This record gives sequence, structure tokens and C-alpha cells, in this order.
Amino acid sequence: MKTSMLLAAATLALVNADEYFTGDGTAYTLGQPSAGNCNFMSALDLASTDYAALNDKQWDGLQNCGRCAEVSCDDDRCADKSKSIVVQILDRCPECQYGDLDLSPTVFTALTGSTPSRYTVKWKFVDCPVQGNVNYCLKGGSNNYWTAVQPTNVATGVKSLQINGQDTTMLSSAYYYLLDGASQTQTDLTSIKISLTDVNGNSIEDTVSLTADSCTEGAHQFSSSGGSSPAAQTTYTTPTPTTAAPTTAPTTAPTTAAPTQTPTPTTQTPAPTTQTPAPTTQTPSPTTQSNVGSTTGSDASQTAQQGSSSYNVTGTVAPASTLKPQKTTEAPETSTVTDAPSTQQKSGLPAATTATPSTNQKQTAASQGADDYTQSANTQSGDQNNGTDWTVIFLSAGAGVGAIALVAMVIYTYFQGDGTPYDLSAIGMGNCAFMSSWANSNNYVAVNQAQWDGLTHCGQCIEATCIDSKCKNKNVAVTLQVVDRCPECNYGDLDMSPAALTKIVGYNPGRIKIGWKYVDCPNPATIKFCLKKGTNPWWVAVQPTNTRIGVKGLTINGKPGKLLDGAYYYYIESKDKISFDALKVSVTSMNGDVVSGTYSMTIDQCVDSKQQF
Repeated sequence: MKTSMLLAAATLALVNADEYFTGDGTAYTLGQPSAGNCNFMSALDLASTDYAALNDKQWDGLQNCGRCAEVSCDDDRCADKSKSIVVQILDRCPECQYGDLDLSPTVFTALTGSTPSRYTVKWKFVDCPVQGNVNYCLKGGSNNYWTAVQPTNVATGVKSLQINGQDTTMLSSAYYYLLDGASQTQTDLTSIKISLTDVNGNSIEDTVSLTADSCTEGAHQFSSSGGSSPAAQTTYTTPTPTTAAPTTAPTTAPTTAAPTQTPTPTTQTPAPTTQTPAPTTQTPSPTTQSNVGSTTGSDASQTAQQGSSSYNVTGTVAPASTLKPQKTTEAPETSTVTDAPSTQQKSGLPAATTATPSTNQKQTAASQGADDYTQSANTQSGDQNNGTDWTVIFLSAGAGVGAIALVAMVIYTYFQGDGTPYDLSAIGMGNCAFMSSWANSNNYVAVNQAQWDGLTHCGQCIEATCIDSKCKNKNVAVTLQVVDRCPECNYGDLDMSPAALTKIVGYNPGRIKIGWKYVDCPNPATIKFCLKKGTNPWWVAVQPTNTRIGVKGLTINGKPGKLLDGAYYYYIESKDKISFDALKVSVTSMNGDVVSGTYSMTIDQCVDSKQQF
């Protein structure tokens, strides 16, 4: 019985290996292999000319990246249907239907004898003609706490990857297997044990030393699918070399998380003869609604006594504007912090006043009847070490019949935590992946994971001061721009450019207590809109840069954009072809200001809106 089952499994696997798919073959141009949605750091030599983008239904969440397909023409217009070419999957075609392939112009012409149009093709997955062993590439920005590995030069398809015996997850927008230590678990990058399982169930294991932004060849390669019984699973292992134990947690915060340089789908196909459904996005939609702290719970509320009246004050998500008090069950994400620096920033006032609130910290105070006054804001638990909450409140109340009118309420929000230095080689290498930054690019900062809020703070500015007793001058402040994320930093912490930290401390301290708040960016000139590399007429991603204050949302041709999962871009998908010659872009600030216009845009370039919030 067991023998029969093994033979049946082997037969099924071989049948699947020879399974042909039929669909439309179209052509598109990919500038370089790394520009595909897989974002390969290293591709096969043939992929420079013989590449393909897989249709959305067979894309399988990046799982088929790097696999090879043997393609032939199945159209009556083709002179030679027996001719076939092997291509490597580098990209995704979101508008293609099941069975379709978007091919390089070289491959399309060689198979059809025609200039790019739409022909019927058939294809199947095959082993790649690799040379040497599997390579392991470490994503730029990876560190001991956030490790993203890309397997390349694999003969067969990859089913799963483990790092040091731990399961990984696939990044949603690029072909990397991620082990996220969540600021708790370190990975020794000089001795990483990687276990790789292919689509046939075979496994290999290598122990390698990896460096960010580079690839290392392992000691093994998967055997050909046809060269061994698919039912027999084989494991190859390399002995673990004697290496030093992983380093202990550094006193200085490690480099921040990997920016996603990943281009998105770049396929450009002729207009389909039949209506195509809207493509399914591979990136999760970001949360567009600001989290607002719950007003319940002893650890999430703060009481201010004003005579015999009681005012319950909870925190708002800084720096977003909150027009109405809201309650949620989610844990708060920001907290009010530390003594206000000497230069106080205006906060919002009720509409009844004539004072002009700061664009970064507008608050609306609402009046209610009979001593029941509640202003929603966000606080952290009183026992939290980092991000201690100090809120400065000014209240003025007047008596009325059965009610008291709340005349003014001003809240200054500050945060405190550890300041640490780190080097960022270029602003575009930060997790925000900025294509354009403000003039003072040496003053950059990475926000801690707890306050990162899914890229929404990218481009905002922060004013930081030193509050440590070891500081030479606590009155010195520096303004920085958020360009990155620090996954291992705790709530309230900032990872800062060495020059900025040295300026407020008086020397390079390694780690020191700081206080900070969000402020308007100084002298930002005008807003720019940048069109992401990899954008195509059916998938458009735009990045707003150089904004004075934070961005609440962005629309493209009237359609609300969604934030990419791993880089600061708002994108839309469309069934209809979008022209870049007249792209209508509208960006809304956190306090409701709007900058909009119609622009002629070029992929991988920025256009000046000539406007500012």
C-alpha cells in the first residue's frame, strides 16, 4: 500500500510538473531585473532579455518569483509552434487573466515573428538552467532584529524558508522572507542557518554569513525535478561552522528597518479585447482612520481637578487633528510627554476664539452640560518607562444655566525616550523610501516601532532637545525629518543622525534621554509629487514629498490612494488605462488643507506642485 501511494504521489507530481497553461501572450519592457515586482537582487543571466510577468491569479503572493517557464506560441498566426523559450518570472501583471504571460519584447518577437500585440501562448513551469548553488541575498536595511532574506539562483521553485529554525513571512511587496525579532530576538548575521524547501518537497540547509545589500552563495542546489522521484524528499545539510555567539543587544540602536525599494508591477500590455476585472492588490490596505485612545481604564485616563469640577483628559494621536472625541478598544499609540521646551508650540483652540492653531496640533474642544467635559486624547499606562505623559492644560470656564461653556483648552504634547545615533547612507534608503527630501537632509530621524503608525508619519518634522543631566545645554533644539523606522526602539525613542544628536547633547553620547514633539517643517519650499518606478497605466503610485505638515490622504484622478505596505507611496489600480500626461493629484494635510493640480508626470521622477500647505 505504501509503495502504491508513493508511486501515485510521484506520478501526480510529474503530471503537475508537465501541466501546460494557455492564455494571452503580450509584451512589455522591464528596465532591469530588479525593477520587477519580485525586486530581485540577483537574477539568472538569461533574465536580462528573457523575462516574464505572471498574471495576478497565478502570482500566488510572490511565491512564484524566480521560477522559470517554458513558453511557446499556440496561435494559428505563428509560423513555428514547436519553438520554445525559457523565461524567468520577475514581475506581476495585475491586469492579465489566468494563463496569461507578459513577455519581454525579445521573447515575444522570437516566438511569434510579430511585433508586440496579443497572441495565444502555452507554457509550463520548468527547472531553471542555473549555474552553481543557491544564493542568499540580505535586504538592504536588515539588521540583527529585522532580517529579510531572498533566495536566488534556485533550480526549482521555493515553497518555504526558515532562519535559525524559525518560520518566516513573505514581505507583501517584494520577494523576501522576513524574520522579525520584534525588538526581542537577535539574529547573528555572521552565522545564519537557512533551511530552504522547494516545491517538490526537497530541502537544503546552509549556514552562511550575510551582509546587507549583498548576496552569498550557499553550498547546495536542488536537484532537477525530473532527476529524482518527487515523492522522495531529500535534505542536504552543511555543518555549522564554529562561530562566536550572537552579540548582545547594542547600546546604540541598530540600523533601522529595511526600506522597500521594491518597484511595483511594470507590465504594459496592449488594450485587452475583453473587459478585465480590477486586479487584486498584493499589499494590505493601510488604516486610514487615526487611532484614538480609549477613555476607559485606569491606566488610560488622567484626571485634572478644577475647583469642584472634574475633567477627564485622555490623549489624541499626535499629530493628527481630531475633530470629535472618539472611543476605541485599541491600545493608544502615542502619549503626551515631558516638560515643554522653552519655545512653546500653539495648539488648537475652540472655534469661538480667534487664536490661530498650529497646523500640526489642532484640537477642537467641545462643550457639554452639567460639569461633564471630556476631551479625547491618548495616554499611556503610568508604569511605562519610555514616553512618560505630561500634558499642559489651560481651562477657562464660564457659568451658564445648567451648563458650563468650555472656552479654551490647549494641549501641548511631548514625548520622551532614548536618543541614539545611526548612519543612513542616503535619504532614499530609509523605510519611507523618499525620492525627494528637504534641503537639510543631514537632520534625519527614525521613529520607534510603537509610534511608526504604518508609514503615516513619513516626511513630518520633529523638534528634539536633550533632557538628560549629562547634557551640556538643554536649551539647544534641532529639527529633524522622519525618513525611517527603528523596529527595535521602544516607545518614545528616536534613532537620530549623529550630527543632530551631537548638536543637542554637545558630544556623541551613544544613548541619552531626549524630549521631542512634532512641528511644522521649516522652509519646505513647495510640495513635490513623485511617480514610483514600476508604475504602469494600470497601477499608479505617487509619493508626496516636501510637505510642511503631515499628510492625511492622497487621491489620483479622484480615486483615494492606498499606502503601500513597505514604502511611502499612495497607489491606485484601474481597469482603464491611465495617462501620465494629465494625472490629477490631490493631497490633504492632517488639518484638512488641500493641494491639488493636474500634472504631466514621468516614471521615477518628481514634479513641482508650486503649492504648499
